[in-house]
Amino acid sequence: MSPEQRAMEDRVWWQSRYGRLSQRVLRLLVDGASGELSRSTVSASLDRLTMAVDSDPEDVRHAVQVLSSSLAHRGLKIKLDHSVSSFSRLSTASGL
Repeated sequence: MSPEQRAMEDRVWWQSRYGRLSQRVLRLLVDGASGELSRSTVSASLDRLTMAVDSDPEDVRHAVQVLSSSLAHRGLKIKLDHSVSSFSRLSTASGL
């Protein structure tokens, strides 16, 4: 298997494992009426994100990674910033 095929297989596995959860995390940033990103930043601990989507912390962390990969194809970036004590900052930015 070529490196490109392995990378594609890896992306498919991660998406199949964490895709639904990543969509639940994305909904925290999307305006329900318009369907557009209504927030560019959500400041919350990983525990709070976990409670918001009712899932395991490690699964949420992986879901954010899957979401980040998906948004990158649309010119958006998302990251968890762990620099503020025990809080994470979930943010998206266009054109970065």
